Amino acid sequence: MTNNRNCQIIIRLADFSDATEIADLLKDSFSEYKNLYTKKAFTETILGVYKIKERVYNKRTWIVSIDGVISGTISLIPANGTLYIKSVAVAPEARRRGLGILMMKQAEHEARRMRLRYLELTTTHFLSAAIRLYQNLGFEQRGQKDLYGTPLIRMLKDLKPNIFSRNNATTSYDNQLS
Repeated sequence: MTNNRNCQIIIRLADFSDATEIADLLKDSFSEYKNLYTKKAFTETILGVYKIKERVYNKRTWIVSIDGVISGTISLIPANGTLYIKSVAVAPEARRRGLGILMMKQAEHEARRMRLRYLELTTTHFLSAAIRLYQNLGFEQRGQKDLYGTPLIRMLKDLKPNIFSRNNATTSYDNQLS
């Protein structure tokens, strides 16, 4: 994969034909950290084709491709006013090209479209670059969880509308004129 700025980058909902590539991407993306997970937690993290197809069927999994090659994935699961972000991965050779930001912005767009209040995800302490990305995007650490003996950090972003934002003020003013 080149670092050419003329690459075609596309984000879209995954389909069934993407499931095996997504499974390979998850495995490749997390394999360097395999020894830091418990065996069961690693298996749960990289999912498998069956679980990926289930998410695809429910229109929960997105992919990012660069010049037709799947290079990133994210699953978005709405429940109880929250969009849960799962299985975020970028291929090692595609990192530091903005794909993580692109996927997280897609997640926020989807949450707002569904009128959900929060984005929530979990990550591990050893994925420090991911933690920095999430914090830079407005996520805050909100406690810990456990995945089969591997500690997880729970992160949350509140999407409450900013009452001082220009768009909200303009919309309110325009509504008063109607």
